Amino acid sequence: MQMLHESGISMQGKHNKWKVCDDYAIRSSFKRCGKKHPREYESCFENLDRVLEYLDNGFKWLSFQFNYLRTEGGGVFRIGQTGVPHAQETRLYIYCLETEATIYLLSMGDKDSQQEDIKNAKDLVERIERERAAEGATDENKPQESGQTGG
Repeated sequence: MQMLHESGISMQGKHNKWKVCDDYAIRSSFKRCGKKHPREYESCFENLDRVLEYLDNGFKWLSFQFNYLRTEGGGVFRIGQTGVPHAQETRLYIYCLETEATIYLLSMGDKDSQQEDIKNAKDLVERIERERAAEGATDENKPQESGQTGG
């Protein structure tokens, strides 16, 4: 599994229970955000790392709250940037499969591309679920999306 994050932060090996998969990621969105908003890009991945730390420590998906982690519906969650002065609002879109201990990176964008990013991320979740169903896999612990996860 090759990571999209090009800043030198390697998430592989850092987390021993949960893995990050970029097989379905819209790579151009990551490249665009990395160039256009490098500080925000970095912050989103640092926040993903915090989420992974909680999961690796035995917390169940959505049993914890971070103000930067919210649902967008359709199985899509977004991780926003934090701690960046004068930041452009930037979001990392993910899909979590708790039964496989995997977070799928989907896309990344800012306020200008938000609606398109969410639509594309939802389409990717549908594709992932279709392919898993075709392989005979089931996910009984699909994330619940009632309300907002954040605080």
